[in-house]
Amino acid sequence: MTNPDKKRKTLTLGKRKADTSIHLRGESRGFDTNEKPQDQEPPLVGTIDFLLPCRDYVVDFKVADTKRLSITLEYLLRLLKLLGRLTEEELAEFFNYSRKELEFVLSEAKERDYVAWRNGEVELNNVGRALFSSGQNIPFSLELQSFSKRVGFDLLSLGFEHRGHLSYFERSLPELEVMHTSFVEGGSKDIPAVFRKNYFDIMISDSRLERERKGLYSIDKISSGDRFSALVTVNIRLDERGVGQPDYSLAGPRADQDAASRNEIFESVSSFLGRQCRTKRETDQVSLDLFKALIEGALTTPRSQAVGKLQSPKSMAQELLDAVNSAEGNSAFIGSPFLPEIGTQLIAAIRDGQSKRQCTSNVAWLLPNAPAWGMTANLPSLIEGVFEEFSFLTDDGTIEASQEEQALKSERAASSPALEWFYSGSLERHTEAAFAPYKKVGHELSISNNLVEVLVCSDAAVLIAIHLPPTRGSAMLTPVGVISSSEKVVNLARQYLIQLQAQTAGTP
Repeated sequence: MTNPDKKRKTLTLGKRKADTSIHLRGESRGFDTNEKPQDQEPPLVGTIDFLLPCRDYVVDFKVADTKRLSITLEYLLRLLKLLGRLTEEELAEFFNYSRKELEFVLSEAKERDYVAWRNGEVELNNVGRALFSSGQNIPFSLELQSFSKRVGFDLLSLGFEHRGHLSYFERSLPELEVMHTSFVEGGSKDIPAVFRKNYFDIMISDSRLERERKGLYSIDKISSGDRFSALVTVNIRLDERGVGQPDYSLAGPRADQDAASRNEIFESVSSFLGRQCRTKRETDQVSLDLFKALIEGALTTPRSQAVGKLQSPKSMAQELLDAVNSAEGNSAFIGSPFLPEIGTQLIAAIRDGQSKRQCTSNVAWLLPNAPAWGMTANLPSLIEGVFEEFSFLTDDGTIEASQEEQALKSERAASSPALEWFYSGSLERHTEAAFAPYKKVGHELSISNNLVEVLVCSDAAVLIAIHLPPTRGSAMLTPVGVISSSEKVVNLARQYLIQLQAQTAGTP
């Protein structure tokens, strides 16, 4: 069953759940993972959102509504069904009707074209006999109604898709490629079969149809409409080798969708991720050394002993869990910082840091050279959640805001510390869109192959992660890291970013 307000397909589990989300203004970005026991399903380490190409079609169709006949007419038809041809006298005697009463009943039956009435004899005609289902002696009639409805279908799995509002960030995400264009090229000639296949979802999305559960009778006309996009979410899980791989099972309202109809989506996702994935290189050890230096203040043992050489994400995460000093406001994690449970840990660390000291510095972010980094609607939610903890307001571009509200936003945004970020190469469109509402400063770095991510949240807390490539094979990089409200760790990270900024400024 498809919810009319749903705007995304979710490859694997995507049912929203407010109580697992970061405490943010507006729509919750948390997901109810509904996870199976640990020994049955690998842990979730990330999510990636894509735009799913769709098209609108205007469909003119008829629906059938079954209506019971009047009692008098029903019994007349049932008698003729059982006994065949009868005379007017036999019918009048059976029903104890006067001549006038019999004429009234027979006239109604003839007007509806259910009987043949001539020469004083009455019998069912073809239309009358068609009122009885096979083996049934109770007639029914069909009342047809015409409808015209604009419906959308995605161009990959051909599933019914409701057109919903997409944010500026969501519209900046990459669109999945249509690998096979036969449906797109075929246009409206393929729509009748797709419409019939998805009619149940279409019916319950329309109160006019759903209220009386009207059945589809015919499709009369198809008109092609505009293209639009929906969202599809891909979950990344660790496989048995500790390698991040996309999980292509469907759940929630599309759990019963047959596998054959999902192949197009899977193929397009695989093609995109296949171009993004990478394996370990010798230069990645440099990133590991930097990561160990930045988290030194969060460890109970020397970093050289606490974290070994570049290894699998699962092994690295276990070493961090064993070595991190949680008593000093530190915690280790494995998985994307944009997963709600990890984002919630960061917000808790910010609150802890704010309770211990005054926090007036800006928010600074070193972005890693990790494939598909930030390709999730949870990215802008995390930024917003971090800024709200410091009571910063941003210009979110809402045209509905009053002039007073807009003026307040502008005043507060002008006095808020900037969001400062450091990156190598060019920023992806979705990353620029996520940073767009904030007073911001960007620094393009000359370094390459950087796998370290550092998010310094004013003077309150810091998130430091290394995006680990698999030891063998090709897969998505898996983040492993530390969240800390320790002043020592925050200062280490802040000083490193200041050094990067100085190096960038001094580059000819």
